[in-house]
Amino acid sequence: MAEMAIRGVDMRRDDELIRQYMFEMEDSPEWVVWFMPDEGNEEEEAKYYHLRLLADEGFLQETGPNGCNFRITNAGHDFIGMMRDEGLWKQMKIRASTVVPRYGLRLLFEVGNAIVRNRLTELGVPLN
Repeated sequence: MAEMAIRGVDMRRDDELIRQYMFEMEDSPEWVVWFMPDEGNEEEEAKYYHLRLLADEGFLQETGPNGCNFRITNAGHDFIGMMRDEGLWKQMKIRASTVVPRYGLRLLFEVGNAIVRNRLTELGVPLN
């Protein structure tokens, strides 16, 4: 990771890239996806960085003796489900950003859960 910073890879999290990569993972025919960036390829290095962020939060698990093998966790599938609904995705980002300008992935996930729980309550679904 330090090499990425030295070479100038943008280390800011991009939620739209995260969404795109999660969709790619879910759409893959394999349940474990191997990904190792080519050295010097900034786009691939940024992707690897974002996959690692997702692993940090428990939405992906990085496996294998040397890493670079990623699988979607149960929480990751829940997150993808929320991301797939374009309206919900926009609401999640708007609501999270009203609290803090740079929210975390976990907060974004929790905001999505709260929105879904509110919708279920409005439909009369008991959640307790």
